[in-house]
Amino acid sequence: MIRRTNQHSVSSSQEWCDGAKLVRPHPEGAGEFAANYRDRGQRPGSVDEKRPSEPLTKTELDVRFRLRMLWSIVGTAAVRKPSQSRAIRTRASLVAAAEAEFTEHGYAQTTARSIAERAGVATGTFYQYFGDKDVMLRELADVRQQRIAREAVEVLGSDVRDVKGRELLAAVRARMTRIVRMVMDYHRENPGLHAVLTERRHADSDLDQLTSLGEQALVHQVAQLLERWGFAGDTTATAFVLFGMVEGSVHAHVLGTSVVDDERFTSALVDALIRVALPDLDRS
Repeated sequence: MIRRTNQHSVSSSQEWCDGAKLVRPHPEGAGEFAANYRDRGQRPGSVDEKRPSEPLTKTELDVRFRLRMLWSIVGTAAVRKPSQSRAIRTRASLVAAAEAEFTEHGYAQTTARSIAERAGVATGTFYQYFGDKDVMLRELADVRQQRIAREAVEVLGSDVRDVKGRELLAAVRARMTRIVRMVMDYHRENPGLHAVLTERRHADSDLDQLTSLGEQALVHQVAQLLERWGFAGDTTATAFVLFGMVEGSVHAHVLGTSVVDDERFTSALVDALIRVALPDLDRS
């Protein structure tokens, strides 16, 4: 679930930008957006001279601020950023080993030494790339969060502005069904690591902030979709409710004790999501 983080006003967001000319963010997923900037050596919020400048809304400023904060957590996570192929392979083997260790042994029993041993390298090599196991865990959380955000936006991002009435309802239902199934798969693919991340979020403020920023950016994307679908109410609050419905319900169904099979669960959850997201169409 989303946890509360410090809120930032427009003035503080403008101050954070150091007076730079602002442009609207790229219309892609939040995780993908942050990842693309990081891969290109840019920080979210930097000026892109190839895009026409337009005034940013308060919501866009707040999202830009959250993405910048996300960079500050993840961008400095590694002690060493590898550039040579051998170093890249070594780092990747450490990340894979860490995922396996956290999954099989939990947080307490996983150490830098056990990760290094599984990866076939010396413990000192681990510390060349990661400060400690908490930094490594944040890396794993970031990768998972970027992937789910990218896939969610790919599913929901298809333009349905020219579709009306029952056709719109059918299109949104199909997208929401895919989202629910995707989130179920996401929870099932590695329940051990998911449990560790959930547990450590309450103890590691940086992990909590990293997760919260990604969730808030995803909620912003859902709010934009609601606007395109013609939702007449509070799009941000409703997007938050929709996110909570999916995350909480899927968590209980997959990681708890399910009371119905997947098909019944998915159908019921999608029906509930439709009633919230498209109340007028759902009653028509």
